[in-house]
Amino acid sequence: MRNRSNKKIADIVLTTEASAVLLPATHQQAFRDTLLKEENWPKDLIYVPTDTTIAPSNFKNLPLPKIDGSAIAFLQFTSGSTSLPKGVMITHSNCLNNLEMIVTMSQANSDSTSVSWLPHYHDLGLVAHLLHSLYSGGHCVLLAPATFASQPIQWLRAITKYRAAYTGAPNFAYQLCVDKIQPSEQQTLDLSSLRMAINAAEPIIPQTIWDFCEKFADNGFKPHMFLPAYGMAEATVYISSGYVEQDPVFKAVDWVTLGKHNIAQEATDSTKEKVFVGCGHPWLDQKIYIVDPDKNCVLPPNHVGEIWTTGSNVMAGYYNNPEATAKTLVSLLNDDRTYLRTGDLGFVDDKGELYITGRIKDMIIVNGVNYYPQDIENCVEQAHPDIRSGCIAAFGVLGKAGEELVIFAELTKAGVINLRRSGYLEELAEAICLALGENFEIQLRQLVFLGHMQLAKTSSGKIRRQQCKQEFFQGSFDAFRK
Repeated sequence: MRNRSNKKIADIVLTTEASAVLLPATHQQAFRDTLLKEENWPKDLIYVPTDTTIAPSNFKNLPLPKIDGSAIAFLQFTSGSTSLPKGVMITHSNCLNNLEMIVTMSQANSDSTSVSWLPHYHDLGLVAHLLHSLYSGGHCVLLAPATFASQPIQWLRAITKYRAAYTGAPNFAYQLCVDKIQPSEQQTLDLSSLRMAINAAEPIIPQTIWDFCEKFADNGFKPHMFLPAYGMAEATVYISSGYVEQDPVFKAVDWVTLGKHNIAQEATDSTKEKVFVGCGHPWLDQKIYIVDPDKNCVLPPNHVGEIWTTGSNVMAGYYNNPEATAKTLVSLLNDDRTYLRTGDLGFVDDKGELYITGRIKDMIIVNGVNYYPQDIENCVEQAHPDIRSGCIAAFGVLGKAGEELVIFAELTKAGVINLRRSGYLEELAEAICLALGENFEIQLRQLVFLGHMQLAKTSSGKIRRQQCKQEFFQGSFDAFRK
C-alpha cells in the first residue's frame, strides 16, 4: 500500500493549487523523488529552500500584502480519510478571537509555561499550545511527537523539569502514560505545578481520567488539573470546556434509553449505565445548540442531537470548496446567524454542561437501536488481553436485513505470536462475541484481526472508522480474518 502521508501531501497540494513548497535544501531531492511517484503530483512545482539566506535587496520593491481581520491566516486541513482533505479557512479574526477565549478560560499570562509534544500541523498543538503561549506572552516547551510516542515518560519529565502549568493531549496519550510508564520511572516526577491538563480531540474515556489520577497522585497530580474540552479545526480549535482548577464533571445515563430514544436519562440500573465526561460550556461570544438536523429545531436539555455552534471563531469556510462549505455553515429557521454543523452528537444537561456522545457518520444502527462505536470498541478491548488497547474500529455495513456490525481489531505483539497456536483465532473470536452478546445483545457480521500498527488513524490518534469501512469493502487490508 502507498504511504498515506505522501498521498495526503499530494492531495493537499492539489486542493490548494500550490505553486511552491518550502523545505530544507538537504531534503529537496529525496522529497521530490518520493512525491513524484504520486499520480497527482504537479511536475512544475517550485522548491524553495528554507535553510539558505536570501538577500533582503530582492524584496525592496515588493508591495506588502494588505492584511485585515478577514484575511486568511492559515488553512487547517481535515484528515481526509475517505476523500480529498478539506482546507479549513481560518482568518486572523477567527484565530485572535479563539485565542482570547482560550486565555480567558486558562488565565495564562507571561509567567506561564506550557509543554506540548503535539504536531504543529494539528489544531490542538498549533493553536491551543503554540499560539496560546505566544498570545499570552508565556513560555512553550516543545517535544517531538516521536519522542512522546516512543517514551511517554519524557512528556511528564518535561512538565517536571520546566514546572509547566499548562499541557494537553488527546485521551490516548494519558492512557499510554497509564499503560507504559513503570512505577520505578515515576519516582522523579513532580506534576504539582500543573493548573490545566487538557483532554480533548477524541472521545474522553472516564476510566482513563480515573486511572491517570490514581496512578500519578503521589506525583502531585490532582483531579482538578484535568480539563476535559471540546473543539475542532472548523472552530479554529476551541469550542467549550469547564473551569480551570475544578474537578471534571461526570454523568451516568441509561444507555438503553439513550440508544432507543436519544434521551440522556439518569441511570437507575448500574448494569445499564454509561458514564459521560462533561465538556463544559462555551466562552465569550460563542454559543452551542443541540439541534435536530431533520427538523431544523433546537432540542431541549438531555436530548441527543447534532452539536451546532456559532461565534467569532467559526471558520470562513472550506478553501475552494463551496459545496462542502454550504453543507457545514448553515442557518436555523428565523435566524440570520451562521452556525457550524459539527457532525458530532451530544446533549446539554439542565445546568448547561455539554456532553459528547459520538459522530453522526459513525453511528451504528442495528434493529432500530443506536450504538456508539466507541462503546463497542471498549467492550472488544476488554474481551481479551491480546487485543491492543485503543486500536479497535467498529462500523456498520448494509446487510440483507439492515445494518450489520464489522470490527477491525489490532493484536498485541504477543497476540501475533500466539497465532501459531492451533485454535487461537477461534478463542479470540469466541471471547469477543460473548462480550458483545452480554453487553449489547448484538451479533457480528465479520471480525478482522490486524497486525501491529495496521489500523488506520489520524495524526492525533483518532480511529479512521470511515477509512476502515472503505478498506473493508475494497478488501485492501492485510489481516488475519475470522
